[in-house]
Amino acid sequence: MKKIAFVVCIFWFSLGYTQSKEIRLIVQGDDMGFSHSGNLALIQSYKNGVEKSIEILAPSPWFPEAVKLLAANPGLDVGVHLTLTSEWDNIKFRPLTSGASLRNTDGYFYPFVFPNKNYPGQSVKEHGWNLVEIEAEFRAQIELVKKYVPRVSHVTGHMGCVVLDSSIQAMTDRITKEYGIDIKPSEYGVKRAALEGPHTTSKEKITSFVNMINKLEPGNTYHFIEHPGIDNSELQAISHMGYENVAIDRQGVTDMYTSALVKTALAKKGVNVISWTDLIGDTKDLFNGKDHTGWHIDVPAMDKDPKMATPFIIRNGNMVSLAHTGGHIITNDSYSDYRLDVDYRFSAEPGNCGILVHSSVPRRLYSMFPQSIEVQLMHKDAGDFWCIGENIEVPDMESRRGPKENWGVDGNKQRRIINLTDGSEKPVGQWNHARVECLGDEVKVWINGILVNHGYHSTATKGQIALQAEGSEVEFREVRLTKITSLSKD
Repeated sequence: MKKIAFVVCIFWFSLGYTQSKEIRLIVQGDDMGFSHSGNLALIQSYKNGVEKSIEILAPSPWFPEAVKLLAANPGLDVGVHLTLTSEWDNIKFRPLTSGASLRNTDGYFYPFVFPNKNYPGQSVKEHGWNLVEIEAEFRAQIELVKKYVPRVSHVTGHMGCVVLDSSIQAMTDRITKEYGIDIKPSEYGVKRAALEGPHTTSKEKITSFVNMINKLEPGNTYHFIEHPGIDNSELQAISHMGYENVAIDRQGVTDMYTSALVKTALAKKGVNVISWTDLIGDTKDLFNGKDHTGWHIDVPAMDKDPKMATPFIIRNGNMVSLAHTGGHIITNDSYSDYRLDVDYRFSAEPGNCGILVHSSVPRRLYSMFPQSIEVQLMHKDAGDFWCIGENIEVPDMESRRGPKENWGVDGNKQRRIINLTDGSEKPVGQWNHARVECLGDEVKVWINGILVNHGYHSTATKGQIALQAEGSEVEFREVRLTKITSLSKD
């Protein structure tokens, strides 16, 4: 019988970082989607300035444009900026879900998270918010962003909504782990950086930013966040009581982020400007959302009939295994010591598929699948190991693999090692997140944030990565690889 693995998920959780003597600075832009001018300023601050990461508001009115701009700038790191508020007087947005506790009498989000003297009785805290409804809303926002920007790497909270209550914080911890977008700055010793000096005008902002840079200390990683904008008629019409000079203020941020003086100060100080993705290590997307660059298809039946329709296509920005003919798609390159984050779903019917790690000798099994360790994605069995010409061990081997005399790595031998959990997968049609970490001779697997398997003494420690076509249509929207030096905590 399988046993349930209980996981305490910590918001922003990720691997530890051993600091060097360099200075690292994460320069972040906030609130993408709230206005057209904000969107343009954020992209300008990235292309012509020092900004490396942005936060996007999923329920915001200019979200569709933001998605297009992010698609045109694939190097820009993206975070989901979870929100429960719509603070501006002349422009409003509503929850993505039907949660009644999240809406004011007009159906919009409340203006503020915490009580505000200028808006009495108009904060989330002053009303009977419902945790179940907040979780549904956060999930909807994450899902919407990941639908159009699969590379999203992390989550933040708009106007402090995540820290409104410890129960909201704990829930956010849990779902960020589940979605595989859990980066915890404290694990890396990240410190907040702030402007040093007055910062009303553009000139003051630039001077204060340079002063801040000059005070950064070697061996530390810092984080700075601001809100770029453009001083035009659109932004001049957006404000709330207590913050009326939005257009001038946010134009100053854009001027600061694109300033030659700031760039010179960073270079002189030797500051390495990075993104949140850079923080967790050497990361790259193995699937670009457009084609099969970096992969090749191996379907034995196509050897005899080259005109046969391939079972692997690109559809709506996803890599799809149509599975009408058995085979796999496999990376051109080999990898070792990595974390692999994969979003997948059975789009119509439940069925079978797998991720093959440490792949080497082609067509070792059934003259089709390469020598490898399979991380099973089969519906209701996600996280099982299957040995394909390679072997791996787990605790309680005989209870999870069967009688020892039947073990083997070929053909009809007992190649399956049952995972640790039941119920870790989502219903058919919903997206699952698989995280596979391979380090040395160990392999750890999480499904939707739950640890489902941990093997060791693997007979292979490096190789290509393959995705199977094996009987059921499966969609993949993210395949991201990060180099690691230690395994994640459970």
